[in-house]
Amino acid sequence: MINAGNESGRGDARSEYAPTEFAYRVIQQWDNDGPVLGWILPAPPRRAGWRATPPWRHCAAIARGLGYGGIDIGFLSAGGRDDNAADPRLCAIAHDRDLVVLAWGSSISRARTRSAAALLWRELAAHDGSLAVLGWTPEGQPAAVDSAPKHPVLTCLCCAPAVAGDPLFEHDRRFDQLLSGVAA
Repeated sequence: MINAGNESGRGDARSEYAPTEFAYRVIQQWDNDGPVLGWILPAPPRRAGWRATPPWRHCAAIARGLGYGGIDIGFLSAGGRDDNAADPRLCAIAHDRDLVVLAWGSSISRARTRSAAALLWRELAAHDGSLAVLGWTPEGQPAAVDSAPKHPVLTCLCCAPAVAGDPLFEHDRRFDQLLSGVAA
């Protein structure tokens, strides 16, 4: 991680950059005692100052409103490989956070989003974490953060392994479609 500074002058902000100079992962913590909310968004534009854009600010505002002390944002690019099985940055976010909000909208291929969601689900299941969405697109993808209300209600999927004999828990079946890659 590289210390990328913090526009607010409070807390800690770190970024991990790819060789192409855009951040793959950004962490900002404004309350060192509070939990950090994980986010997966579409890759940001490759320009200086992207952290001041509305999606980044919206993630921070939502996290603050939910009582979190920081955000940990990871990114999926629209292009590239569909197999995220070896993506260490996605694994790290799911490993480091108890809750990861998927908010990439419809701009990324179904194969890529299925692969990313499955990877995150497996990693979160290892420590009983959860996936969440702000809502759903008509195509059955997690809604983008810029379309979310100021105070959203998260729809969550607990990734904890089921125990034999326990009744099935209720959850939004669109998570099943997302993880399997089936169109809504």
